[in-house]
Amino acid sequence: MRRFPVSRAVWVTGVVVFLAGLLIFGVALNRDTSPKISDDAAVRAALASSDTGKWLRTHPYDRTDVIPLDRENARVSFFKGPRVVVEVAVAPSGKVIAVQFFPSGYVRAGNATVQHGLALLAGALLFLLLLAQRPLASQRNIDLAALAALTLTIWTVNERLFGWTMLLGVALMTYLLVRCLGVAARAEAPVAARFLVRFGESETQLLRLIAGAVALLAVFVTIPGGSVGDVSQASMSGATEILAGTMPYGHIMDGVVHGDTYPLFAYVLYTPAALIWPVHDLFDNLDGGLWIAAIALLAGAAAIFRAGRSAVDEAFGLRHAAAWLLFPPVLITASSGSNDLPTAALVAWALATFVHAGRTSTWLSAAAWAKVAPVFVLPLWLARFRGAQLKRALIAPVVLTLAMLALLLALGGTEGVRKMIDAIAFQSDRGAQLSFWVVTGAPALQIVVQAFGFGLAAAGAVAVWRSTALASSLVRVSALSAAVLLVFEIGASYWSYAYLPWVYPVLVVALLWPGDATRLRRSDGSPESGSDSGA
Repeated sequence: MRRFPVSRAVWVTGVVVFLAGLLIFGVALNRDTSPKISDDAAVRAALASSDTGKWLRTHPYDRTDVIPLDRENARVSFFKGPRVVVEVAVAPSGKVIAVQFFPSGYVRAGNATVQHGLALLAGALLFLLLLAQRPLASQRNIDLAALAALTLTIWTVNERLFGWTMLLGVALMTYLLVRCLGVAARAEAPVAARFLVRFGESETQLLRLIAGAVALLAVFVTIPGGSVGDVSQASMSGATEILAGTMPYGHIMDGVVHGDTYPLFAYVLYTPAALIWPVHDLFDNLDGGLWIAAIALLAGAAAIFRAGRSAVDEAFGLRHAAAWLLFPPVLITASSGSNDLPTAALVAWALATFVHAGRTSTWLSAAAWAKVAPVFVLPLWLARFRGAQLKRALIAPVVLTLAMLALLLALGGTEGVRKMIDAIAFQSDRGAQLSFWVVTGAPALQIVVQAFGFGLAAAGAVAVWRSTALASSLVRVSALSAAVLLVFEIGASYWSYAYLPWVYPVLVVALLWPGDATRLRRSDGSPESGSDSGA
C-alpha cells in the first residue's frame, strides 16, 4: 500500500474554493428566508383546518415545530414524542395548502410489502451474503455492513422517527465518506475477492440463475407492486407538459408541492412513458413512472455487471448486479418511480464505460442534467483525459447543455432558463424535518459542510489532473467521486434514502472491489502507467 503526497496545488485549490464557498453560503445564510407568516399564526391556521383538527382528535400530539417550507410558506409539524403525527403547509394568508398525515403503518413511498421490517432485514441479509468476503473480520466487511445498515433509515422513516433517521444516516454516511477519502489517497495492491459464500465449480451458472430470478422479482416489486411517489408524479406531469409544448416549471399538476425542482432532463427522461400515459392530474394513470424506474433498475444492473465483468470476471459482475437489485434503498426507490433511479443508472453506465472518454462523459453529463449533485463529480471525471480523449470527453457536456438550453428557449422563451434556475434553487432553501441541520439546529455548520464539498470537488479535479496513476484507477476515482457525492448528501437541506442509489455504483467500487482493478489503456491497447509524484 502506498500513500501519495498531496501537492501544494491541490491544497491551495481546495482551500481557496472552500473559503469562497464559505463566503457565498455565509451571505446566503444571512438572507431572510423565513416564511411570511409567524410561527404562532401558522400553528393556529394549521389547527383551524378541519382535516387537521379531525386527525389530531384521534392522533394526539405533545409539541409542534414550525420551519420554512420555502421563502413564502411555513411547514408546521405536530409530534407525539419523537414521532411526527401530521405536517401542514401554510401560506402567508393562513390558507392551508397541503396536509401530510402519518398514520401507523405509514410507508413514505414505494412497495409496502418489501418495507415490512422482516422484508427489509431479509433484503439486507441477502445483500450481505452475496458480497461478504473472507476473512469475516475485515475492513471490507465493516464497510459492507455500514452500507447495509443504511437500510435502517427506511424503517425509521416509516416509523415516523425523522430525527433518528437523520442522526443514523449522517453517522453512517460520514463513516463511508472518511473511508472513501482514505481509499482515494492511497493505492492498494490488487487483491482477489474471496467471497464468504461460494457456489463451487458451477458458480457462474448458479449466479446467472440467481441474478435472473432477482431481476424478475425486482421488476414485479417495482411495476405491479409499486406505489407511485410524489417525485414520480411530478416527473410524469412535467414530461406531459413538455410533450404539450410547455415547460414544467410552474406547470406541475395540482396536488404536488414544488414538483418542478429538477433540471430539465429529469422530465425529458419520462417523456416516453408520458406519450402512452399522459398525466394531467392525480386521477390519471400514474404507472408510467414505475415503468421508467423499472427500466432504469435493470439498466443499472446491466451496467454494474458489465463493469464487474471487465474488472474481474463474469461471476464477480453477476454478484454485484444481483446485490444492486437486492439492496433495499435501490429496490424501494425503484418501486416509487422516483427519478433517483434513472440518475443512478446513468452514473452506473458512466462507471461501466470508464475507459471510453466520450461515452463515460455522456452518461455522467446526463446524470448531472437529471440531478444536480453529479455535476460536481463531472470535473474530476473529465480531468482524467488528455489530448484527443479530452476533446471527445468535452463534447457530451457541451452538446447536452446546448440541447437543454435550446429546449428551454423553445418551451419558455428567454425566461425559461431563469425559471428553471429559480425552481431548482428551492432545494437550497427548503425546510424539512428530514434534515440533519433541522434536527441539530446547526445552520452554520451546514454551510461549512457545503463549502467543504465544493473544495473537495475542486481539489479532487486538480489531483486527478496532476496524477496519471490516480486518473487511471477505477477504484480511486470512484472513491473520490463517492466522497464528493456523500458530502453533498450530508450537506443537503433535505435527505432521503432515495438518494443512496446514485452514489451506490461508485461507492461499492471504491470500498468492495479488488484494488486498482481497471486502468485506462492507450490507443495501442497497452496499459497506461503513471506516477503520483505530482499528486
